[in-house]
Formats: sequence, C-alpha cells, structure tokens
Amino acid sequence: MPKPSSLDSVPKDLKLDAYKRDSRTLELRRYLGIPGPNENNTIQTDHYFFFSRSIGTVSDSLSGDDFLKSSRVFLRLQAEKLSLQQLADIDQPFHPASILLSRAQELLEPVPCNLDSLSAIAQLYGAELTDAIKGEFIALEHRQKEHKHKDRKELESDVQLLCEQLSKTIDTLRCVRRKLLCFDSIAPEMLSTLTFAEEYIYALIDERFSKFADELRATKKMYDGSAMVVRIDLRIKKLLSEINQRRRRKGFVRASDGDESYAYRMSLLKKELQKTLYVDTRKNKSEPFWSNGAAMVAAGLAAIWATIAQVPLITGTWNRLETFYLLFAAVFAYILKDRIKDLAKKRLLRRWKKWDVDQEFGDNILEHMGVGQVSGHTKERVKWVKEDDLPDDVLQLRRFNRTVEGSGTERENVLVYTRRLEVRGTDTPTQISKFGLQSILRFSFVDLLKRFDDPEEETWYYDESEKQFRHTKLPKVYHLNIVHRSTDESTHRQELTRTRVVLDRNGIRRINLIESQNF
Repeated sequence: MPKPSSLDSVPKDLKLDAYKRDSRTLELRRYLGIPGPNENNTIQTDHYFFFSRSIGTVSDSLSGDDFLKSSRVFLRLQAEKLSLQQLADIDQPFHPASILLSRAQELLEPVPCNLDSLSAIAQLYGAELTDAIKGEFIALEHRQKEHKHKDRKELESDVQLLCEQLSKTIDTLRCVRRKLLCFDSIAPEMLSTLTFAEEYIYALIDERFSKFADELRATKKMYDGSAMVVRIDLRIKKLLSEINQRRRRKGFVRASDGDESYAYRMSLLKKELQKTLYVDTRKNKSEPFWSNGAAMVAAGLAAIWATIAQVPLITGTWNRLETFYLLFAAVFAYILKDRIKDLAKKRLLRRWKKWDVDQEFGDNILEHMGVGQVSGHTKERVKWVKEDDLPDDVLQLRRFNRTVEGSGTERENVLVYTRRLEVRGTDTPTQISKFGLQSILRFSFVDLLKRFDDPEEETWYYDESEKQFRHTKLPKVYHLNIVHRSTDESTHRQELTRTRVVLDRNGIRRINLIESQNF
C-alpha cells in the first residue's frame, strides 16, 4: 500500500476532522471555501461504516431512514481558520471583531445597517473564539498524552504561552465590548451576544484547564524533582483566579456555586452564540415529488389488490362454506394491503429516486453581514453494500494497520453514506475569500450502544511472577472503522482517510485517525 501522506499536505476543502461531540455523538467537520461570483465548489464524500462482527448484524435493524434519523447535517458560517494568537490581535485583516466595529459605525449613518447582521457578526466572533480555545486545549492534551514533548520544560512553556494568549484574547474581547457600549440603546442584542460570549469562554477555560491540571497532578512520571508540576499548577491557578474574580463581579454563574442551573445555562449560552450561524440542509417544508408519486402508485396497487380479493363476494354465486373461505381471504387481503403499500413505495422509490435527500438550500446571513450570499444544493444517500462491491482502495485502507493482525473483514457489515454538497457564489465581494462554511455531520450512537455488553469484563488468569491465580476486570470495547473518500469534482482531487471509533456501552472512549492517503 502507498505510504500515507501528511495531513498538512491535504487541500483545506478535502481535509476531514473527527471529534467527540459528547460521549454518544461523533462529529465530522470539513471547511469549505465560499466560491467567487458565478463559481461552484462541489465536494462529494463517501463514508464507509464498517460494523465489526462483535457488534452483530446491524444491517437487519439499521435502515437508511434510521441512519438519517440518527444523524444531523449542518453548514456553519466560519471565518478562515484563525488561531488564538490572531484572535487576540484586533488589527488582523478580516478579524470578526474588526468587521463588527466597522459595521457598528454604520448605525450612525442616515441609512443604518441591518441590526440582525451585527448580532450575527458578534455570534461569529464568539464562535471563533470558542473554536480556537477548544483547539488549543485539544492540542495541549494530545501532546501530553502522546508524550511528544522533548523535555519537561517544553510542557511548561506550552502552558505558560497558552495562559498568556488566553489573557490577551479575553482582554481583546472586553475591549471590543467597551468600544460598543455606546450603541447599547440601538443594538442591545449585539452587546448581549458579546456578554454571553465572555461568560461562556470563562466557563470553558475554567473547565478545560482544571481538568488538565488535575490529570497532570495524577501522572506520576511528571514528578522528576524539578517542581515543574507545582509551577504549572500555580500558573494555571493564577489565571483561573483572575477569571473567577471577573465572573463574580459580573454575576456569572459558576460550577463552584453548586447551582443546578449551571449546565442548563451553559447549553443555552452555546446555542445563543451559534443559532444564526447554522444552515440546516435537510430542512424541507414539503414532501418531494418522487415520494408523493411513489406513495400514490403504491396506494393504488394496494387498493386494486383489496378490490380483486372481494370480487367473488360481490357476485354472490358461492355456497356457504365457499363464502366463508372467501370472506377469510378478503380479510387477509385487506390486512396485507398496508404491507403491499409500504413495500411497493420502498421499491418504487429505490428505482425512481437515486438520492434519499435532494434539495436546495440558501441563506442570506452573509449578505446581511456585508460579505456576500451563499446558496447551494445537497444530496444524501444511504445503502448497505457487500464487501465484494467495495472499491479496492477502500478495502486496502480498511485492512491496513489492523488492531489484531491477521483478522479478516469478511463478516463486517458495511454501510455507505454519501453526501454531495454544492456551494454556489453569487455576486460576492472580494473579502468573501476570507470566509467559508464548516460542513458538519453528527452521528448519534444511542441506538447502537444498546447492543453492547457491560463496559467491563471479569477475567481470570495465572500471575506467573507471584505464583497466584487472580482475576481482574478489563474494559470491553468495540471498534467502528470509517473510511472517508472525499472528491473535489472541479479538480478531481481525492483524499482517502480512515477513522477508528473505540466505543463501550457508556459511549465513545476515543477516536483515532489511522492514516491519510491523497491521490
């Protein structure tokens, strides 16, 4: 098999990132640049879900409709990947806060700007801050767990740098809010959004840094006699003390208060910061033509069946016993009528309709923000396939770097979820190149987890060193491998990646990116 390539060499529009949204939800994200005037950007992604034999025969209980119900897809407005350091510098070009300050001045003009657009830009600013902070903590935690630090001083310097960047980012946010206070009577929602962003970011930093520090202190090998753990602990406490003092002054709810509404409020704040940034590409108010047509034809076939079954009764030329049998047959035919209608509808849809979801979408949020407009077309399809029907490169990537060497994939159930996303640009200004869309797929494992055994399995063994028979509890996990094929239809460039999701009955334990191969 060809040597995997570095993810850094993958084009942005083809790079796919996998995240654990919560213990039971997998989130796949991709950044899509918004095309210029009269241009299209079309990406098709095939996700091959390999359900292992230990999970069971999933194909019998998970239909295409069930998969679509267990998943959600969105597009979210996003500034071109801004680091925490860039977000701390308001003079950066196309900084959301810089755009917000500039647009707010238009409120003083005879024809003021749209107030909703200001709230949307404020939400974009808050969302970008949240994403950047989460990204920094994920990178820090990953480097610590993978032991990629050359020495202990590197870990200490990383924490010190992150604390400094967080302080500068918070100061920038507070500075922006102070500059906009004069517009509070005109655009109160804009100021409220910035306040919500500040409250949520404080809570996020408190939670992630506290967890990191707690895990660091519990790692014995970090204690090397240099007092590094103590210094890191003190630096984190200094930052969190400053943050908590500000939270108390502003009356923000904190986890340390023991208030039962804390988690509920954090969820509301997160939704408030992003509510207008999302476009639901499955939202459709009317049934599609093919679905209605198939339903009508299926209903007609069922009605014909029920009528034919009752013709002998209508003629009245049968004796009593024959009439009884015919009456029984008519009742049975009527019972079958609904099944005939359902089966006929499904078969007709499979023949007539190539895609399970096929619809246009559009959103004017970019236009309100003064950076253009976005519209497009999305298609989705779900189907179960046999291993013999899979592309060779997909099979190669699935079999590469197995957890148990020599094990086969013959009894795996393979579900293919295909999503084709076309984004169109219409009369967009030049600065639109600095904005893009984040394509998001969320898949819930709630129904799948019900199949799993207890998360721990008791095992007996002979301890040769102690010459004793012992027993212990070992984790019982399941592996779900997903191969992703992304194709840029304009350049015909392809990217093939594989994600391994390790689960137990409680949910997702970890997510591993196995390797990447682009062609």
